[in-house]
Amino acid sequence: MLTENVQHLARCRQIQLEYQKELDGLEVAIEEKFGKALERINSLLATAKADVVGAEERVRRAALAAYDVDGNKRPHPAVTVKSYSTVAYDSTAALDYARQHLPQVIKLDARAFERAAKALGLEFVKLGVEARPTIARDLSEYIAD
Repeated sequence: MLTENVQHLARCRQIQLEYQKELDGLEVAIEEKFGKALERINSLLATAKADVVGAEERVRRAALAAYDVDGNKRPHPAVTVKSYSTVAYDSTAALDYARQHLPQVIKLDARAFERAAKALGLEFVKLGVEARPTIARDLSEYIAD
């Protein structure tokens, strides 16, 4: 059963590699034929994207300025000002408070704890070994002709 699965995987990888080589060839051909045009369009597109970001920021600032003057949440037919609840706090003070009053909101950093637990020898921590298969990258010898 395992041998058949390895052979099937080898065939699948071979097909994937063939398609990848074909795609790579097409990309080279496209670059050779359209490289300068692609470079020009990419440059123009990058400039256009930056212009959009700047224009959006100016619209947002102008909309907030208009909202601050009259409280109108539709300062323009294409713009809506929405209100969102926010919470601001000092993280050190919040952690101190949570330790005393809300321990259930403190989240364990599992990765850091596991590293420390290996060295600490805690009795409630069970260290073990897990088997994980690794598949060879080159399976060409298993491809049945």
